[in-house]
Amino acid sequence: MKDGWHYGHCRMCMRGTCPNLYRVENGIAVEVMGNPNTPTTKGALCAKGQTILQNTYNAYRVKAPMKRTNPEKGLDVDPKWVEISWDEALDTVAGKLADIRKRDPRRFLYQVGFGDMDFFCTFMFYFAQCFGTPNFVKSNGILCTLHYASDLVQGVFPGSVPDASYCRYFIAMGLNVGMGIGSCEGGTRGIFDLMYKGNKDFRLVVVDPRCSPEASKGEWVPIKPGGDLAFLMGLIHVILYEIKKVDDHFLQWRTNAPYLIGPDGYYVRGKNGKPQIRDAADGKIKSFDDKSLRNPDIWATNQKVNGVPCQASMVLVKEGFKNSTPEWAETICDVPAAKIRQIANEYIANARIGETILLPNSKGEMVRMPVRGSMIEGKRGIKNQRDGVHCDLLCKMMAMLIGGVDVPGGTVAKARSSYHLKPDADGVVEPKGEARDNPMSYPPKHINLSDYFPHKHTLPVLAYKVAQDPKKYGFDYELEASLTVGSNPIASTTEPYEVLKGVKKIPFVVNIAYHYDEMAQMSDILLASHSVLERESVNCFEGAFDLSTLETNNQRLMMYRDPLPPIYNTRQPQDIIIELCERMGMIEDFNANLNKVGVVLGEVTTVQLPSEEQLKPGKRYTISEIWDKGTRAAFNGRG
Repeated sequence: MKDGWHYGHCRMCMRGTCPNLYRVENGIAVEVMGNPNTPTTKGALCAKGQTILQNTYNAYRVKAPMKRTNPEKGLDVDPKWVEISWDEALDTVAGKLADIRKRDPRRFLYQVGFGDMDFFCTFMFYFAQCFGTPNFVKSNGILCTLHYASDLVQGVFPGSVPDASYCRYFIAMGLNVGMGIGSCEGGTRGIFDLMYKGNKDFRLVVVDPRCSPEASKGEWVPIKPGGDLAFLMGLIHVILYEIKKVDDHFLQWRTNAPYLIGPDGYYVRGKNGKPQIRDAADGKIKSFDDKSLRNPDIWATNQKVNGVPCQASMVLVKEGFKNSTPEWAETICDVPAAKIRQIANEYIANARIGETILLPNSKGEMVRMPVRGSMIEGKRGIKNQRDGVHCDLLCKMMAMLIGGVDVPGGTVAKARSSYHLKPDADGVVEPKGEARDNPMSYPPKHINLSDYFPHKHTLPVLAYKVAQDPKKYGFDYELEASLTVGSNPIASTTEPYEVLKGVKKIPFVVNIAYHYDEMAQMSDILLASHSVLERESVNCFEGAFDLSTLETNNQRLMMYRDPLPPIYNTRQPQDIIIELCERMGMIEDFNANLNKVGVVLGEVTTVQLPSEEQLKPGKRYTISEIWDKGTRAAFNGRG
């Protein structure tokens, strides 16, 4: 590699959306900086991003394929590693896995995590699917509840993002812009631009137990830890019972607020099986999709459909907050009732309910759209607690009350992938991802017992509990092998010793390993991985993760890392997997699965290859060739 600056992008956090540059001198990477020509980061790079050089020159790295020679396993037991060739390592792993696949593919556990996010994005589906095992387990985000509410309300994965482009009033809860996710996507700059360069009347209200950097610049509202749900309920009570101002049009036409609900809590349906609505224009009961519907009544009471008494959904919602007064909320969250009332009134006063704005569409035509000036966003600080999902849903309800969902200045569904918005048979958003209804089954089909949890994210602890005694949980087989990539379930879980006991029960443990962590300590074979800077990589930026602004809206960047030549006997993780597939006689199945699912170019960017570019049966491709095909397809054939 020539001395000088080389292009790349960061992967020192799960996002990987910050383009960077690194400088090589005498073959050694000596400096890293953000790419100043990037419209999103403008050259910024967070503290994590600055450590990419330490990641490369870490003395504790796995520097070559290794084989355990001590059959005893434990965190305090010397594995007595010996270095082996790549051929021996790959032949050993491929031979054992091929035998399991032939006999019973369920006996193989494949596990990935954020520790090797490039790999996670690229192959989190394909390898398990072509192997035939149902036991694909993610160990990242064990306590994360980020996705559920957005999957449910907006039909989008991984989550929604507040659009601060037109913001006047921003209530931030559990949100540490930029630093909270370790990303320089422009959210922090966007907030401070609003405060110091934009609307002089812009207000940032930070509801948090601690005085965060944002709170020190805006208004800090201290709250008792765990009191967020009560605070939100108090706000909604004030809006519905005291202010009595909401976006009626949005609730009428873009929510199920007017749907009539019977005594059993379900939609009242007409003879055609469809949910019913009272039309205030003529007083008639009609199906939700009746073309003559003119004025859906969100406050309908004392109605009857086929003899069943019913009332509008919005009436029941309001009744649910009847006792959630600010005085009640204060006893739980410690935010004074007067402050709760003040925030609720300011939120409505700045909401711009009923206002519109002209914006260009993809063809350059000006289109009139609703615009909102108030936002409320709850992030991991409130979501990753016992009431986290409910807090997330109430933040979205607050947005709905002012018509601030998927409009400029509202909470916006940013992901672009196979998870796309569409209505179900009842005319409401079809739940996606983790909000989908997954029926239970017995005996269970998945080693992590995901069959029993309709609302879940990742359950690695349960997989390792089952591994200790499969029959206890209804399984008629035992795990015989596991392959772990970018994942350390022992250290990243809430029950490390349960995971440790489960790992000990698996006879053959393989790890595509960057360094000697706890999972590597328990492995039989280590397949040495490149460091982040040594990995060739692509990633597609298609929207900010923490907060969106005019600068980051509609930005689409394709990032590529020109890799540093490896300094040890390590390999690209994706190419390790592809070679294992070839040695196991699985390459045809691998190619077929990739053609079916598409090429993953980022966390939410999956591209279907056109027929003429699909992978040919039986041919082995490098990851560079696969990414090239996917990138050209994503950008309409442009190189």
